[in-house]
Amino acid sequence: MTAIDGGMLHYGETRFDRLRGGEERLAHAASEDAKLREVCRDFEAIFIKQMLDSMRKTVQKTGLVDGGMAENIFEDMLYDERARIMSRTGSFGIADLLYRQFRGSEGNS
Repeated sequence: MTAIDGGMLHYGETRFDRLRGGEERLAHAASEDAKLREVCRDFEAIFIKQMLDSMRKTVQKTGLVDGGMAENIFEDMLYDERARIMSRTGSFGIADLLYRQFRGSEGNS
């Protein structure tokens, strides 16, 4: 039977400690990656909302049904939600473009 000395045990511990540190770094990187992706999607949603608001201003109101300020608030909230949904589908591609740009520049800094 082979005897295990303290140096061998210490060597094994440091290897495992480094592995644990690597797991933590990977988890942190994944968390940062998810945050960056979310911020890019939020920016795209803001951009889409601005575009939808500009489009909405061009539509003439008939005056047949006027909901007043409540209708304006509801429409604004509705367009906010539509913009969020549109940004989540990725059909515009602005969020992906920004994500790739910032992700690429992160390695260079």
